[in-house]
Amino acid sequence: MTEPEFWDDVLYEEPICKEFVRKWRQIRREVLITKFLFPNFVGSYPKFRVSDPETGKRVKMYENNWRVAPMSKFDQDYAEVNTVVRKAGKGKDLQSLIKRYRRWVYPSIHKIINKPEADDVLANVFVSILSPGTLIRPHRGYSKSYMRIHLCLIEDPDCKITVGGKTRTWEEGRLLAFKDGGPYHHSVIHNGTKDRYILSFDLKLDYLKSYMP
Repeated sequence: MTEPEFWDDVLYEEPICKEFVRKWRQIRREVLITKFLFPNFVGSYPKFRVSDPETGKRVKMYENNWRVAPMSKFDQDYAEVNTVVRKAGKGKDLQSLIKRYRRWVYPSIHKIINKPEADDVLANVFVSILSPGTLIRPHRGYSKSYMRIHLCLIEDPDCKITVGGKTRTWEEGRLLAFKDGGPYHHSVIHNGTKDRYILSFDLKLDYLKSYMP
């Protein structure tokens, strides 16, 4: 049986996902207010290199402008995002910064993720802001342990993601999910006119087994 490219249709009844969807407008408001008041907590995603699936050459993962605001513990290959927080915090470690500011500036997100993070079923939570003209080249994550889930906060229909042979766009208040370290390469191209905002979070596949066919 061929594995699907996208998995969000089976995740809407999972309690964490369900709560994110229920609170998406409040989450968007908190993200926009925090970005305005604390711009240093939004930084450029590191431009590390990936292997081009067609040529095998090492290329920059993305071009143009991809910004992130981390807000949880990070596991496996997502540790690169720590550099964003270290720059914002002038050398302070990720966990100390998150513990200090998350419950106050992202109260809705903190309330949803605090327990599953402590229970080790959730990690790698960050806001991802993609500007028009940005290209993320085809790649696969190293982790095979997580489902990557996006909650769209601000959409642009011409910002699109391709996983395997399927292409979709994000819709405000809706989920989009795929296995970042799964069998398919994924890529993004933003041909729209405004920044696309998503809240990205990872749930462990072992935890999600009861919700997946």
